Amino acid sequence: MDKKFRQWIYLFVLIPFSVFLLAFNCTTWFLWIKNHRASLSGVCDVVKRNIDTLLATETVRLQNIGILPNVDALLTSTERVRRNAMPQRRDQVEAVKERWSSLSRDDFEVREVLDNSVGEMFQRLCGNGAETVNMILTDADGLAVAAASKPDRYSYGENDWWIRAHTRDQTQPVSDGLLPNGVMGLALALRNPQRTNFISGILRAEFSIGEVVSWLHSSPVMDGKLVALISVSNTYSISCKTAETNVDSVLRLVASKPSTEWSWIKGYRYSSQPLDAGIRWTSPVRVVTMRPESYFSLPLLGLMGLTLMLSSLAWIGLKRLVYEVGHKMFFRDQASLVEAGEWIMTRYNKGQETTAGLSAIMNGATSTTEQLNRWEEHLQRVFKGKEALQFAEMHQDLDRSKDFLSAFLDRPYPKIPIPYVEGHLRLDFYHQYKPAFLPGGSFFDIFEAAPDCAGVYMADMAGIGSQRAFLAMILRGLVRNLSKQGRNARFFMSELNKSLVQSLKNTPNPSLTASSVYFVADVTSRIGTFSLAGHYAPFLVRRSSRRIMLLEAPEHAGQPLGSDHNDEYVVGQCRLIDEDFFLFFNEGACKTRDRQGREFGLSRIQDLLNELRHQNKEAIVDGVMRAITDFAGNETLVNDICLAAIDVSSKTEPA
Repeated sequence: MDKKFRQWIYLFVLIPFSVFLLAFNCTTWFLWIKNHRASLSGVCDVVKRNIDTLLATETVRLQNIGILPNVDALLTSTERVRRNAMPQRRDQVEAVKERWSSLSRDDFEVREVLDNSVGEMFQRLCGNGAETVNMILTDADGLAVAAASKPDRYSYGENDWWIRAHTRDQTQPVSDGLLPNGVMGLALALRNPQRTNFISGILRAEFSIGEVVSWLHSSPVMDGKLVALISVSNTYSISCKTAETNVDSVLRLVASKPSTEWSWIKGYRYSSQPLDAGIRWTSPVRVVTMRPESYFSLPLLGLMGLTLMLSSLAWIGLKRLVYEVGHKMFFRDQASLVEAGEWIMTRYNKGQETTAGLSAIMNGATSTTEQLNRWEEHLQRVFKGKEALQFAEMHQDLDRSKDFLSAFLDRPYPKIPIPYVEGHLRLDFYHQYKPAFLPGGSFFDIFEAAPDCAGVYMADMAGIGSQRAFLAMILRGLVRNLSKQGRNARFFMSELNKSLVQSLKNTPNPSLTASSVYFVADVTSRIGTFSLAGHYAPFLVRRSSRRIMLLEAPEHAGQPLGSDHNDEYVVGQCRLIDEDFFLFFNEGACKTRDRQGREFGLSRIQDLLNELRHQNKEAIVDGVMRAITDFAGNETLVNDICLAAIDVSSKTEPA
């Protein structure tokens, strides 16, 4: 017995506890490792965002500068001179290229680039921002026409960044990556407003990254860390608070490896992320954050070992505690257990002669087995009787609710228009409703919005059981309250949504929603307007042109009612023509499934309308309802099936 008890302890206590400790330790270790990584990747991400923001801002600034009138005027005049250039002009350009490096600030050729209106504007921009080092504007041939300070060359037409920026289909800014001393260049192609496929010039800005992220030098999170920018050809340390001296060689090694969120190299743990900012890079640049660290972090390993030791002590202590408590509970109180068994048998026999004690039950005596079997049969009969009674009561409640719902929906239709003028349009209505096993998921209402307008509202409730019935009850009251304001479909749907959200705010289920459609038929203007809230649009059968169409849903149709208090609803519209027929249907009509699980679908409804379009409204609606129920066969209806119709006619109403 003691051996079996120990097996139970292992099976039901110690093994589940071991699984819990394993999951707890793994989760703890994962969070520690994640936090350890975040100390590097977080700094890397912040620096990357700062530099990406600078690049995006600089791109916008270059775009704004490029559309200034003085820039456009300078490039236009330069282009005019270039087209009319004589051979001697080209010879002069070649001569300037050759001796550009020897020219001083006071030479005419240099002053022609620096002292024009655009160059002076560049000088002011560079003086206002510490991060901007230089700005250069070249013409379509790559010749410098304006700059903030003397450029290092006169022609940039052979530079890789200029060639890529000058590509005809290139719309992104181009950067040649990281330059010495932490400078980055950004070039943008300027296009002629009258000839969008013609590049009139290239605008380039050079700025210092160190000025942008200078706050890192005093940041406490940088203790023991190095932040740098690296490319294939250059490296630039932004902030360094480590005493190591071999960082340059390590950075060159990192530059030769792909980007990674977490890696280790030559005594450094590092994280790197590429710069993007929507720029095309000729030499990609990455942000690197690194710190001196061994391959296996000793503090992290120490914490992991500590949790493992504490888990082992907890496992040993639990084993000892369960064993002691179990012995006290199950082996020292055997007498009370025997008494409890005798008491049960005495109560069951109700005063009859009992068996020879609990030992007879444990040995499987026939008399006890038969008594227990009779007891079980009696309990089953009682349970089945109660179950049948409850099932009958439930069916009665369902039948009463279906009768109540049918009585509510079968009210007289409104007369539209009032009064009717012979030869003008009038509206006839008809509907069919088949409740599901649990009704209340859908409802509709046809009401007079004005003497010459009818409103048709249909909704499918979200939720289950009583939630749907509760939501339908609220919506019925709200629709009736707003019916006199129903001439404007957008206003009606927006106000209905606001009223529903307000009504549900203090209920146990404030997140209930209802997909809805509301249609307004105006016989005076002969226009139908409708608004959708996550619901199907109605079918239009235009008998005069033999067309059957699903009304096109308005763009940006609203969410189901109850989703958002401030949701705005838009409307669609169509003309009302004599002999038009509109069919409104709920989700249950097209989502009904047959025995194979296939849905009835919109296409079947459209085919039926095409087949029945020449018949009257009653025949069309009854035919569609009959086709849906025949399709479902003996399958239990999960959703209500609701069909409503508007028949537009200019004939006099029959007596």
